[in-house]
Amino acid sequence: MFKVNTKVENLNFDGVNLEGKLEKINWKKDNYNLLFIVPKLGTSICDSEVHRLATLSNSFDSVNIIVGSLSSAAELKKWKDEHKLPFSMISLSEEWLVENNIFDPEFKLSIRATLITDPKNILWHFGKNAVLLPRSIKEVVRLCNSVKAISSGEKEVCTI
Repeated sequence: MFKVNTKVENLNFDGVNLEGKLEKINWKKDNYNLLFIVPKLGTSICDSEVHRLATLSNSFDSVNIIVGSLSSAAELKKWKDEHKLPFSMISLSEEWLVENNIFDPEFKLSIRATLITDPKNILWHFGKNAVLLPRSIKEVVRLCNSVKAISSGEKEVCTI
């Protein structure tokens, strides 16, 4: 399970790549990383969040963005190709989501989760929303920029 303000030792969890092959997640060491988990593509809230994330992706300077979902690798590949999404997408297993308390048994879907790490793999943010509650992508951008500023030595950051 993830714990904020601690080093995340194992960021190489299994997923399904866009070609449908099992692989380790593309988590970049020595980089800022954002794992953006959506319940399932093809629903209005998830689709809106992913499109907004793509629209604002240039605001995430030097952040490795990964979108994870219970959607199949084939669905993710279709989405990435059709919408020319500028980030990695992986299919996460229900088992991994349950182990990390990111699964809603009532809906049988992942909840909305956002994880941000710095280049030393310190987890700065682990936010979770209910399946039906969307996130503000501008807030995700603000959090990423704040993590980058603070971990780079800025004493005080208030980016509202």
